[in-house]
This record gives sequence, structure tokens and C-alpha cells, in this order.
Amino acid sequence: MLKKIIIITFWAILIIGALFFFEVTKIIYTPADLDHVLCEISYGDTGKSIARKLYQADIISDELLFYLIIRYKKVDKTLKAGHYLFSGSLNMFDTLDRIVSGEILVERVTIPEGLSMYRTFRTISNKGIGDYQKYLELAKNPEFASSITGFDIENLEGFLYPDTYIFGYDMTEENVLRTMVKNFFTRLEAAHLSTEDQEKFFNELILASIVEKEVMYNDEKPLIAGIFLNRLEKNMKLQACPTVTYYLEPEFRYISVLTYSETRNPSPHNTYMIDGLPPYPICSPAVSTIFSVLYPEKSPYLFFFADRRGRHIYSRNYEEHIRKQREVSA
Repeated sequence: MLKKIIIITFWAILIIGALFFFEVTKIIYTPADLDHVLCEISYGDTGKSIARKLYQADIISDELLFYLIIRYKKVDKTLKAGHYLFSGSLNMFDTLDRIVSGEILVERVTIPEGLSMYRTFRTISNKGIGDYQKYLELAKNPEFASSITGFDIENLEGFLYPDTYIFGYDMTEENVLRTMVKNFFTRLEAAHLSTEDQEKFFNELILASIVEKEVMYNDEKPLIAGIFLNRLEKNMKLQACPTVTYYLEPEFRYISVLTYSETRNPSPHNTYMIDGLPPYPICSPAVSTIFSVLYPEKSPYLFFFADRRGRHIYSRNYEEHIRKQREVSA
């Protein structure tokens, strides 16, 4: 009887062990289908902390098993720091090999506030990430723009959030645009800014893009936003200089001093010629600039102009505006 129990116990342990081995092997070798997931390995990260980061990013399915593989292969001290891009079908050994080899196929790209989509795409493509014309074709495709923003818009101008990005060299233009637009909405959500009323928000975004281009110093943005809103309330033309030169953006040209003839240029964004707001933004504003439109500084001013330091001088009416300009230029 005892012998029978020993034999049954032996086979039970053997079967359980085989099943456990099979399950562990399955977890290790089953590839994860990854769509350009970035993960940063920092200097000083241990095998455990790296396993945790990869698990939290859904790059691996089991944190402990990955750590045990690191220990088994004795590579915990050879894992290289950097931003890693994981894409395609990768099992745990594939993932570990990528970090051991130091295969860092990414580029850091900084998009400053106030860049138009044209200059944004040139900045990214100049880093070797994607093709400028493909970015432009996608961004100007209303169906694509609407599908990734949820807004009924004709292009992505204003929705490409200014930030520092880590892009992979093998990322498609579509992946890059989706990343930037997703960041835009993530930033809005973090700032508790609602986009539920899409028409209202889109108009605020347009005005914020004008303020972003018009103002150098952040502390002036709420006041300038308030002046633009005062003008709109009185059915006055905005007469914002950056809107006049927006038509030059596809050519990467810039005019520092506007002439009268330029302000007469009948482009759809020229607020010296059109009433109200332009049809869409002229650049990508920061969340802080959108806040200045939502919470403007109230004032009696209707006019302003820049002084020699890049700050602004304000006036209640046109006569006062002209007089102050003469005083500054005297």
C-alpha cells in the first residue's frame, strides 16, 4: 500500500512539475504584440526594477519570471541604460536581448510652443523620423484628422502638442501623429480642461494659438487674451499680426515687420481682413496659453503693440494707441 502511494505521489509530482514547466515555458516564449512601446532604462536600475518597468508597460507578462531569466543568464550588470523602443512580436528572451545589446533606436525631439504643423514636421523629419510630405498628407486629411481627434476638423493644426518626445526610427508617420495628438488630450485631461463642447473648445484653441504667437512673456498672455475677447465682443477685427503671415508657413518664411500691403493680403487667416477668428489654429499652443483664453484678465483695453523689449503697451482706443506708438518711436 505504501509503495502504491509513493508511486502515485511520484507521478503526481512529475505531472504537476511537467505542467508547471510547460506553463512557465509558454509564458516565456509567448510573444507580446507591441505597437511601438517606449520604456526608459535608467542608470542604476537593477534587474528587479527593470523587470518591474517592463511589466508595468505591458512589454512582458510576468515580472518575476523575467527577473529570473536575467539572473539565469547573468546579465543583470550588463543591461544598458537608454530609451528603448519595443515593437512587433517579442517574447521575454527577445526583450532581454534588446536591452543587453543596447539596441536604442530612438531619437529625442523637442517641439517648442508656437510651432505650426509645417515647422513641426520639418523638425521631426530632420531628425530622421518619417517623411515630411507624408506627415503633411496625413495631417491635412480631414478623415484621418477627425478619426484621431474626435473633432470635425480639416487638419491637425493646433492638436500636435508642443513637448519633448522620444520617437523610434521605425515609427510610421501615423504613429508619430497619434502619439502627439494623444499627448495633447492627456495634457488637457491632466489640467481638467473639458473638450465636451467641441465647437466652443475649438474656438478657444484657435484664439490660444494666436496668443501663443503674439506674446513672448507668459504673464502677459491673460491680458492679451482679454483684449482679443474685448474686440470680438465689439465685433472688431482682431488684427493679429501672426495671422497675416501664417500663409508663409508652408514655405518656412517669416516677416518681422509687416507692411500695409501685407495686411491687405486676402488669406483665410488674415484677421486684418476677415471678421472673427481664422478657420483653424495657426500653431500648437501650450495648455497654459489655453488657460489664458479660458481665464482672461479683464481690462478696458482694445489695442496693444510691442515695445523694444518684446513687452506690450496697451490703449483703450485708437487715438490713444497711435499717440503711444509715436511716443515710443520718438
